[in-house]
Amino acid sequence: MVNFDSLTGSYKRKINNSRKIKLSKYHFEYFKNKTLIPIYSKFKERDYNILLIGDSRDIKDNYQEEPLLITVKKELILSDDALDYIENPNEVFLVGMLNKLEVWNNQHFEKYEHNTKSLDKLLDQSDLKIFGKIPF
Repeated sequence: MVNFDSLTGSYKRKINNSRKIKLSKYHFEYFKNKTLIPIYSKFKERDYNILLIGDSRDIKDNYQEEPLLITVKKELILSDDALDYIENPNEVFLVGMLNKLEVWNNQHFEKYEHNTKSLDKLLDQSDLKIFGKIPF
């Protein structure tokens, strides 16, 4: 039996003309009886706008945003403002993060992922002994 107490998993999805994103069964089950609130967030040290989606009961601050809807067809319907915030992509990358779902513009996520892999590759090729000599 699958435990739906927290969100996990990530995947790429297209946004159709009516602002709908098809959710995985797992994410649909997690969110299906909750009031979803979009939180507009900036990724630290980057210019990536990320839309966080969470249950209104899990959000401590009082956001005055329009709730998002999930249809019985397992589709998340984004508002025009939410789509504008992530720069109206044709595809998004969804990332489950405990009790919130991150909605990334797919192009931004690919840049972020590429930069992360480049840094990991650089560290793998480095002589890590030199980091022990650097005073912090």
